[in-house]
Amino acid sequence: MKIFIDLGAYDGDTIEKALKLYPDFDFFYAFEPYPPNLEKLRQKFKDNKKIIIFDKAASTYNGKANFFLHKNIKNKHGADEGATLEKSKNNVDLNNFVEIQTIDLSKFILENFKSSDEIVLKIDIEGTEYELLEKIIKDGSIKYIRSLYCEWHKHKTNISDGRHNSLIQKLNQLGFRLTGENDTDEFSRVKIPLRFSIVIATFNRKNVVKELLDSIRLQTDKDFEVVVAIDGSSDGTQEMLEEYKKTSPFELRWLDTGLINEYGLAVARNMGIREARGEAVVILDDDSFPVPEFVAEHKKTVSPMTLTGGKRVSTDPNDNELKEKMQAYLETYGDSISQKFKPIPKYKWVVENNTCMYKKDWLSSGLFDESIRTYGRIGQTFNRTLIKKGFKYQFNPRAAIIHHVEYKQNKIYDKEKDESFKTPIGVISGNRIRTFLAKKFPFIYNLLKKIKHWIEYR
Repeated sequence: MKIFIDLGAYDGDTIEKALKLYPDFDFFYAFEPYPPNLEKLRQKFKDNKKIIIFDKAASTYNGKANFFLHKNIKNKHGADEGATLEKSKNNVDLNNFVEIQTIDLSKFILENFKSSDEIVLKIDIEGTEYELLEKIIKDGSIKYIRSLYCEWHKHKTNISDGRHNSLIQKLNQLGFRLTGENDTDEFSRVKIPLRFSIVIATFNRKNVVKELLDSIRLQTDKDFEVVVAIDGSSDGTQEMLEEYKKTSPFELRWLDTGLINEYGLAVARNMGIREARGEAVVILDDDSFPVPEFVAEHKKTVSPMTLTGGKRVSTDPNDNELKEKMQAYLETYGDSISQKFKPIPKYKWVVENNTCMYKKDWLSSGLFDESIRTYGRIGQTFNRTLIKKGFKYQFNPRAAIIHHVEYKQNKIYDKEKDESFKTPIGVISGNRIRTFLAKKFPFIYNLLKKIKHWIEYR
């Protein structure tokens, strides 16, 4: 059994954090004797059966005791945090107290748990941590504790340096890496790992997807899930994923647009993003294999209201165009600097493959335009949407993918070569218009281009 014990649970802020840090734990025990805080706890977790609330103060004995309140309890916000059993605490009123029940924590642990259980103990009991820890060391119940976090109150009590240092030394000898300083020993200093999702859009390339999943196994940061967004594949992709899931070291899920003989990349990506359970989501094409530092780097730089793009490296050593493009990204945006969208010289728009945002930002952006059913305009339209909504962009060259250009795309995913416009005299090619203006009237062409960029990026 896995248990988190919170001594001095206050209003449940620690329990909320513990639920995220330890989602596989069986129970979360909250000890809080002060009635107003106790009521907040009960309201907050009334529907969560994993959380067991005790209206008692953790102590060295079972019985009753005076619980001394903060000097400014009536007129200071947050003063209800400082109440304690410790009389020597310098910010309590010894004439203002409530009678509460106490529980012998050592006895409670020894009677309710086995040595094979895993217990994480967080202590914030306003000065009485010293006698409590000394007792659980003495009677051996400390052996049941796997991890220990403590907020120390020596500076607010008459606890001597010698007693404080002796306790820290004993705890260190027992294997607990405590410093005696709140900057490192408090549970509040523990960072909650960022939940991360990789969304892969694919169509009829099950073998490529399998190779991609194999490459993802090499990530240095192992805390992520993979969501495969299938765009109506008929080549057995789902069956391959069923088999792969049996031995996958990471959580693997998938969904299908059900679109047959129709380009549904935007639909697939959007479904994958909505299905993702991560707080941050990166999207990948199925021929883009991430480097081992990919997840770790995206986690480092993901920022609110910012689309983070990563570097792309071609498997073709002679692919100078992609090299030039990535250099243009770096020169335009720098290294991981969130800023307004800018037109990239020659290439203009940023590519949406290997881009990361917080899931809430993906959703607030409106996602990709599902009415677009041809390749080549989804990213451009998405760029325009982000600019209009005030999003920023940054480029992280270390969050890289290897683009396997040897995997040829299916015909339904072939790039649309040109934009055509209907006119009274017939259909005119957009490329031909641009070429004509660039050759015959370069000044007008460049002026129109600048005006267009100004409108799009303002």
